[in-house]
Amino acid sequence: MHALPSGYRFRPGRTDDAAALQALVFGCLHEYGLTPSPEGTDADLADVERHYARTGGWFEVLLDPAEAVIGSVALHPVRPGTLELRKMYLAATHRGRGLGRASLEHALAEARRLGAVRVTLETATALREALRLYERAGFRRLAFAPHVCRCDAAMELELPLERERDGFTISTDLRRFNLAQVHTLITATYWATGIPEDTVARSLAGSLCFGLFQGAEQIGLARVVTDRATYAYLCDVIIAEPFRGRGLGRWLMETVMTHPDLAGVRRFQLVTRDMHALYAAFGFKASDHPAGHMEIRRPDIYRPAQG
Repeated sequence: MHALPSGYRFRPGRTDDAAALQALVFGCLHEYGLTPSPEGTDADLADVERHYARTGGWFEVLLDPAEAVIGSVALHPVRPGTLELRKMYLAATHRGRGLGRASLEHALAEARRLGAVRVTLETATALREALRLYERAGFRRLAFAPHVCRCDAAMELELPLERERDGFTISTDLRRFNLAQVHTLITATYWATGIPEDTVARSLAGSLCFGLFQGAEQIGLARVVTDRATYAYLCDVIIAEPFRGRGLGRWLMETVMTHPDLAGVRRFQLVTRDMHALYAAFGFKASDHPAGHMEIRRPDIYRPAQG
């Protein structure tokens, strides 16, 4: 976390900050040739305390050593697990001291505390310094157009979900995954014997993955192929042999099923040979209309060709 310079601090925004916030935000917008919208996009500044409390959001101001409001940053709920970064502004006279970076890190820490797995934002490319800050933090550009008329860029940042229990950790952060250990786990299964390591790597990169760890050792995995909105396919659910029988598989499944990107999908599917009881406990059942399901199946695709 980037530390604030001595004398600067954050505090929750209050109703009586309205005038200072309007001066800050409108001044920054005018500086970059953008038009404020006090009756529309910027109406929340008139009473941030009530506006953000009502929506379950979060708004804080940044104070200088003289206790003057010189910055702001907010989070607004979009849908379960997703927060929108809003009203991140910093007075021109206080830039170049790491305060923008500290404000962003402060907001992202709060987003993680609130259980978010994604932070979105809409900005104007005219705000060049802010855009570079977001990109350095890992935000990526989205293809769809922003909702706010003065903005021309939409961005998002995925936040890893992490759970801890009894010395074990479940994480969706692929940077923690050990490809060699995952490959070993998967090649020991009946469904992926002989799968190349490169294929495993590509499957992880294209999926929502849940790793189970004891310290740095990866001892389990669940992989979900999903658009994170309407459909999900659960596969590669594995617990290493020495760690079975401890309830870790059920905990892993609980974490998968409660992930915000998966909790509301219209269809969630899987294929299993012998773990029906585990999955039935989470609502999975045989298809009511099996005749409607079709597939292309290549069970021997990982076996070397016979010469």
